[in-house]
Amino acid sequence: MKSPPPTPALLLLLFCSCSAFTSLFGERKGAYQLKNEEFPRPFADAIAMEGMGHIPAWLRPTSGDIQSANGLLDAVVMLKEREYEKAAMRLNQLRSDSSLGNEVCGLHSWSLLQAELVDEAATVARDGISLYGATPALAFAMAQVYEAQDKPADAFPLYRDLSSLADQDVLVLSACARTAVASGRGSDALLYLDRLMVIEPLSLEQKRLRAQALELADRPQDALALYEQMSAGNPEDFLLLADMASASFATASRSGQASHYENAIALLERLVEVAPQHGEAFFMLGQSRQTLGLDAEAAKAFDRCLEIEPANVEAGLMYAEILAAGGAAQASADVLLSLLRQPISGKDVERVQAHLVKLNTTE
Repeated sequence: MKSPPPTPALLLLLFCSCSAFTSLFGERKGAYQLKNEEFPRPFADAIAMEGMGHIPAWLRPTSGDIQSANGLLDAVVMLKEREYEKAAMRLNQLRSDSSLGNEVCGLHSWSLLQAELVDEAATVARDGISLYGATPALAFAMAQVYEAQDKPADAFPLYRDLSSLADQDVLVLSACARTAVASGRGSDALLYLDRLMVIEPLSLEQKRLRAQALELADRPQDALALYEQMSAGNPEDFLLLADMASASFATASRSGQASHYENAIALLERLVEVAPQHGEAFFMLGQSRQTLGLDAEAAKAFDRCLEIEPANVEAGLMYAEILAAGGAAQASADVLLSLLRQPISGKDVERVQAHLVKLNTTE
């Protein structure tokens, strides 16, 4: 169910209305910009209405819209019943009513997203922006679309600007932190998580985000300390263990200290025991063991990594070096030849071939 594309006149209007702004919708060419003068219409009356809690506050239609538009309340009820496609169909019919607020257009886009119709949701949000400008409701809808499209770097500046309009909005602050981490902005994520902590205690997921943000901000020891604190209260959480092992390895890699590598090995051994198909964990385990001079144990980890990920060039090269150093030249060559049979890049082919030449030269 796709809405018609914006007409050239609407696109021109959007371009002209956006040309004076520089801060929103990704700081990129053709960016949409939030109309700062259009703060969301008061939500108090809509929030007070029974059954509106399932709709993000930025998208809730006002009671005036609901009273004036036949069918809008039906759509709200359908959303509460999780009948997302039916609600989207009803909202599509209502969008032709020019008296309704832009929240209805944003709500239509969001409904399509809940129905996993991402392309259609993107079209509706962009059409709405062409018609109304980048209002907060449509900025929120577009940010949601970007997240669904796995474009956190585009979603983050939208949420960031929305947070400047509502600095106590937990939903938006959480989204800022989430998309900042996903786009590699560790320091930004910590800023928004600090603001969240002032409002309410962080959830386990938000603490995990904070640990990841600390890693991104080059504070691996702080990240590891937080992971350990969380793990003590959630010993069966596999994802937490994986994050903690990764953070421990990152700390060891940066510090180079043997004690840190020992900690990483202990965590990684726990991880591969519960996740025997976790190729990356075996790779990190092999590197940690090799750093401490445990070549035989490192070789076992690299061998297992290659069983799971036969095209892991780094693991293969390290494994081949250990074998060659131990006098097993033919076994080393076999590992390298096996890599050449995998779908690896041209650059990696050259690297593997260079190792083969070196191996043949030293025999």
